Amino acid sequence: MSVPYAVDGSLADIAEYRQQMADTFVLVSDSHYRVQVKEPLGAGRYEFCGLADGLFVRFAETNYPEPRSAYFSSPDSLHIYLASSGDGEYTPPGGQPLSFEAPSAVLIIEPANEPPAEVTLAGFTRYIYIVMHLDVLRTLYSGNVAELPALLQAFLEGDVQHTNGWTLPLSAALLRCLEDAQSCSLSGHRRRLFLQSKTVEIVCRALEAFDNSDCLRSIQPTKQMARGVLRAKQFLADRFVSPPSLDDLATEVGLSRSAMHWFPSNTWPVRL
Repeated sequence: MSVPYAVDGSLADIAEYRQQMADTFVLVSDSHYRVQVKEPLGAGRYEFCGLADGLFVRFAETNYPEPRSAYFSSPDSLHIYLASSGDGEYTPPGGQPLSFEAPSAVLIIEPANEPPAEVTLAGFTRYIYIVMHLDVLRTLYSGNVAELPALLQAFLEGDVQHTNGWTLPLSAALLRCLEDAQSCSLSGHRRRLFLQSKTVEIVCRALEAFDNSDCLRSIQPTKQMARGVLRAKQFLADRFVSPPSLDDLATEVGLSRSAMHWFPSNTWPVRL
């Protein structure tokens, strides 16, 4: 399965699905549909919505009596998987499997030119899967890129070379977003607008969880971080008598607070 960048790129697939599943297929708009799945390998419902070029969301309630796998590719994209039930895993090319066992929240970064990853789902799955191209992320954070976690800043700079994934701390707010999307009773354009607002909320909450979690500690420093550290050391040398707070320093050099925590506290005098 390959996720196109342009919304129009999904229209051919939608037309094919509509023909194959005419009795259970509901077209909400040109790039938005719902379908009931009835087949030996799995049964349930799922919904796909192309919210904008580079921003797609899929959510489902599907039962897989046996594990079912597919290969998934969406280069230069940020993926967020949020599930309240079900099991499975995401296996990047040449990497270690990342568990999808629910309840869970997972963030994945897929740079360009990476082979497809293998995605396996099992049991009764209830999830939402968001794919956001880096151009969309860059637009959303235009003028505020320094607020992003350091690794995502590096991703926007083209410094991430391989697919990476992390399990995020799962908050009640994230699970509530999933429930809101799954139980939405709106129709037509109102439904699309509602799903768009929930998608953006999930992205914001997932990025906050990523920024505040310990998962960044296993990441190697990037070129972006190294440049920021050099600027920070020079800035502190100029302000040694009256050092700034950690937040002010991070803002000054274009890094997030989490990136500054990469380095021992005795590396420089800052007010925490």
